[in-house]
Formats: sequence, structure tokens, C-alpha cells
Amino acid sequence: MKKNVNVLLCTAIAAIALLFSGCATICGGAMYYAHVKVKDHPNAKITVNGEYKGMGETKFKHARRK
Repeated sequence: MKKNVNVLLCTAIAAIALLFSGCATICGGAMYYAHVKVKDHPNAKITVNGEYKGMGETKFKHARRK
């Protein structure tokens, strides 16, 4: 009887691990904060899809997929 409980518990833990392994991407939402730093070029103009975001180093909110 105890062996059956251990097998059931291990199976349940494995199933939960497989089901929730990709959860971080799903729960993260459609947007994220990007941090862009252009090494050795502090005056570099940073643009995304033609939109100016900053110079040299910047942080901005961006869609995960487009």
C-alpha cells in the first residue's frame, strides 16, 4: 500500500512539473521592460521600429511578440 502511495505521489509531482514548466512566459504578459546599452558608444541613437527610445543606454517597455 505504501509503495502505491509513493508511486502516485511521484507521478503527481512529475505531472505538475511538466504542466507548469512554461508558466513564466504565459504569466509574464505581453509586454516587458527592455534594457539596451550600446557598449563603447554613449551617443548611439537607439530606435525600435523607427521610434526613438534614447541614446547610449535606455530602458523601455516593448511587446514580447509582434
